[in-house]
Parts: sequence; C-alpha cells; structure tokens
Amino acid sequence: MLLTLVIAFGSVLVIWISLNVLRKLHWDAIHLNLLELADSLSGKVIRNGFFSRPIFHGSCQDTDLTVNFSSEKVRKGRTNLIDISLAMNIHRSATISSLDWLKERGEKSITEYETFLVSGQPFYGIRTDNYPAVQSKFKDKNLMESIEKLHPFRFIFISRQGILFEKEMENLPQNTRHPRIKELIDNLFVFIQRFEI
Repeated sequence: MLLTLVIAFGSVLVIWISLNVLRKLHWDAIHLNLLELADSLSGKVIRNGFFSRPIFHGSCQDTDLTVNFSSEKVRKGRTNLIDISLAMNIHRSATISSLDWLKERGEKSITEYETFLVSGQPFYGIRTDNYPAVQSKFKDKNLMESIEKLHPFRFIFISRQGILFEKEMENLPQNTRHPRIKELIDNLFVFIQRFEI
C-alpha cells in the first residue's frame, strides 16, 4: 500500500516537473526572440519570475510600445494570444473586431458593428462614434491591404490615447522570431498611419 502511494506520488511529481520544464523552455525561447526585438528597437524585456511570461517594453517610431502574451481557454483547448499596445494620440476612435470572436463570446452588441469585407469575406465588424467619417476609410484600398496583412486578428481597439491589438498565435516560439514579430508591429503602424490620413 505504501509502495503504491510512493509510486503514484513520484509519477505525479515527475509529470509536474516535466510540464514546468517544458513551460519554462517555451517562455525562454520567446524571451530570446524578444531580446532580438529589443536589439532591433529601443526597448527591454521584463520577466518577473522563473516561470513568468516575458514582456517587451520599448519604443518604435517615437511611440511607446508593449508586447505581452496571454492564453485563454477556448472550445478546442487553450489558445495563445499576443497583445500589442501603442501609446499614441489618435484623432478617431473605433473598435474593429472579428465577427467569429464576438459570436464565440456571445456578444449581444454584435448588431452595433458594421461589417466589412477582407479578402471578399465578412470577417470583421467596426464600431465607432463617427461611422460616416470612418466608413469612407474602409473603402480605401491601401487601408484594406494593411488590414489584410494583420489578418486574422481578434480586435484592434483604437482610442484617442492609443491602440490595443490582439491576435491568436499558435507556436509562439516560432512566430515571435525576428523579423516576424517586427513585421507584425510594422504592419500595425502602417494600418494606423493609413487610418489616420
């Protein structure tokens, strides 16, 4: 009886240690990728603990930039998310959201979003306080091209103080490598510049 308990406890301990080692290796790889980003941009990587997720704080095009990671339980298990925030003054405010994501969340306000097409499909909706002014923007070919480069994403929240962008991203160690993550950030800046014109 005692031997069975020791074996069971030992097995659980080995599994727990293995999972934590894999988790640490996962975040270590992302940490190294963010260090490459810090070399490319002006910034630093913050990691508060042994198993914690790294965060990038820096500057790009004279704008404060933060890259953060999270995960969320979804129907198919867990999904990884990358969040990019930019602290900048924007003249227009809007929320661009994935219609699928809004439906998954059971969002009742989905009817408040005006649908627009990306690659000929109604992937996203936009909600804004000044829809006629913003609507004309989404007829601009250059703006739509910049959205297609960010696609697929969950949302872009644009306020007068800055931008928050969230995207599901599988295989974070691979997809956060330089120059991929820098290209994502550059594409977000291109979108904002075209949105503001």
